[in-house]
Amino acid sequence: MKQTLTLARGIPQQLHTVLLYGTGNLQALEDLLTLNAKQYVLVEYDPKAFSRLEKMRAVLTDGAANIYCYNCAIDDNSEASNLTLYQASQLGFSSVNPPELIKQYRPGLRFIETNVPVKRLSYFVEQYDVSSKQQNMLLCDGNGGENALVDQVTDSNFSIAIYRASNKALYRNQGNLLSSMNRPGFFSLIELQEPHPPMCNVIQQKYAGMKAQQEELICVKQHLETIECQKETLKTKFATLNIENKDLKSSLVQLTESQSQTKEKQAFLTLQLEQKSAKNVELTKQLEEIKYLLSTKLAASTELEQQLGVKDDSLKHSEESFKKLKNRYQQIEVSLSRVIEERDRQKQYHLDNKNWAEGLDKSNKALKVSLEDLELKLKRLEEDNKSLVNELTAAQKNVNHCTTTMELNTKLMMKMQVDTEHLREQFQEKTESVADLQSLVAELHQKLQQAATFYHKLEQEYPELLAENSK
Repeated sequence: MKQTLTLARGIPQQLHTVLLYGTGNLQALEDLLTLNAKQYVLVEYDPKAFSRLEKMRAVLTDGAANIYCYNCAIDDNSEASNLTLYQASQLGFSSVNPPELIKQYRPGLRFIETNVPVKRLSYFVEQYDVSSKQQNMLLCDGNGGENALVDQVTDSNFSIAIYRASNKALYRNQGNLLSSMNRPGFFSLIELQEPHPPMCNVIQQKYAGMKAQQEELICVKQHLETIECQKETLKTKFATLNIENKDLKSSLVQLTESQSQTKEKQAFLTLQLEQKSAKNVELTKQLEEIKYLLSTKLAASTELEQQLGVKDDSLKHSEESFKKLKNRYQQIEVSLSRVIEERDRQKQYHLDNKNWAEGLDKSNKALKVSLEDLELKLKRLEEDNKSLVNELTAAQKNVNHCTTTMELNTKLMMKMQVDTEHLREQFQEKTESVADLQSLVAELHQKLQQAATFYHKLEQEYPELLAENSK
């Protein structure tokens, strides 16, 4: 059983259900739990071995909830509810088949006949949901009971089966292991194990499992190609977004520079407007002073005209002064109107620049929001790129694992073919030697019959010879 479990651990697939038939040679349940299956079904037909199994399960701390034990035999060919068990005095040698050559290899064994219940293999398949979509394994150490299970396993949902059996008739119906190997849909491999008694391990695995691995490998490769295409697409998008980001940053820099220039120009125009306004105030003050002087002069002129009506020279001089002052007043009014127009024009220009600056400010804010959105998109694309890289790494690991499994399966198939051809040659040689022996036995039998006939005739014709021999 130790070598059987070692072979089972070499199966790379993840197992769902392991069914062990015959636990007499199992040393500890911890050895079985190393197969890393989701559930274990243990079937033992020997009552003593079953009691030992229950004790091992009771002291088990981890994984006991996934172990199910049955005390019965498995046989779909039997219609009875019980089978005769030949219970051995030593654990690991009991069988539902009568013992034969096993007594020669183990002369000290004693067998007692008793009855045990029997169940069909389909009962365990239905009870524990053994599906063909999962990887399930059957381990059999049935001392001749493996021949009854081979036909059932090929029709059930067990993709892998390992039998501990013998090519010799240690028990009745045992020894035809070579003929039971050639099952459609399975490939087999024999590993010699023990000489006394001569036992070996037979591994059978469905071809469907290998096809499923090949299909899985193809799917993984297709998924890997899809990930590569997505990666290239994301790289293109990433490069495009980087270009757009650079363009937006340059536009933002230009807008910032333009806004600073506009603010400087606005400050310069504001300063000019303030200067014009101050100049306008001064001109207005001068105009008021001139008006006051003019009114004063007019008053003085009126008084002079009333007092000195005869002073024509003074009057003419006053009139000339009045005309000059009037002309000066008109010039000041024209200059004032020009200053007011320039002030209004500068005010409108300032207002337009202010509106333009506010528009640039709004556009700048919108560009900042757009830039933040693009940065968020860029971060998301970088995260997607990282996740795709992780998926690519996992897919590559899966491809490497599948490739290793396929190489192992190919080696197993090549070894199986070589061993099969060798066994067929040996079987043909044995068949020819058996035919030769049969012909020799037939000739010997014929000669013995002739000798017996001659002896009988001699006895009838010469009875005195027999009398002398008796004396």
